[in-house]
Amino acid sequence: MNELTPKRSIRVASIQMASKAGDKAANLEKASAFIREARADLAVLPELFSTEFFASEKDTGFFDYAEPVDGITVSTMAKVARETGTAIVAPFFEYAPNGAFHNAAAMIDRDGSVLGVYRKTHIPFTKSFEKFYFQPGSAFPVFETSLGRIAILICYDRWFPEGWSRVREAGAEIVCVPIASWRFEGQSEAPFWDALHRIRARENLLYVAASNKTGREGDYDYIGHSLIVSPGGEVLKEADEVFEGVVIAECDLDAVRRERSRWPLLRDRRPELY
Repeated sequence: MNELTPKRSIRVASIQMASKAGDKAANLEKASAFIREARADLAVLPELFSTEFFASEKDTGFFDYAEPVDGITVSTMAKVARETGTAIVAPFFEYAPNGAFHNAAAMIDRDGSVLGVYRKTHIPFTKSFEKFYFQPGSAFPVFETSLGRIAILICYDRWFPEGWSRVREAGAEIVCVPIASWRFEGQSEAPFWDALHRIRARENLLYVAASNKTGREGDYDYIGHSLIVSPGGEVLKEADEVFEGVVIAECDLDAVRRERSRWPLLRDRRPELY
């Protein structure tokens, strides 16, 4: 049983950072410093923050980055969680017990306990080689944390409304979205960025905390704009493209119930017809 004191109004931090290629130690040190600086209840790190986004190229050598859930990335973040009292969403390249490789994120509670792992469900093969590296996950867990019910969707997952529906139906109050979204050859998600996250928050009437990388890796410039959105679809706080640091907002989790009472989208759904 979790003995931590429950909190309903929580300080949420989306960490926006650049990752140094081939240097997990440096990236973990930077992430740890940002979390300590934030003094938040919940911190969300970007997709594959402890390495470069290696799936932009095809090289079997990058499988050496994979690690089990008790490897250096999650263990380091669990230690920071214990020391700071911060729940942390910690993405990592997972080598799972069954031998599969996943683009994953661990949910770590404020006491450093690892509550479980979410594995990216939708694996793109567009401008990257993610399907070469990662097997898709097959579940949408909602984690019962000392702060509330938290779900994780990773990057490309956010384009599929069905996953959002699943975690909302399972009781999620806040969805954390680690992202590695870049600009390449003049194309990016920037034109849809705010609209997508605001709509997902509003249609599911929950908080969204999205954390993206910034900086440049090879030919790719990350577009940043980490943000936190309320259940009413209001952007509470957002970074620009080049900012590196902590984006913080106060989130009253009781607002989820209030919004669902005032705006009866969930009552009026007709899932038997969809």
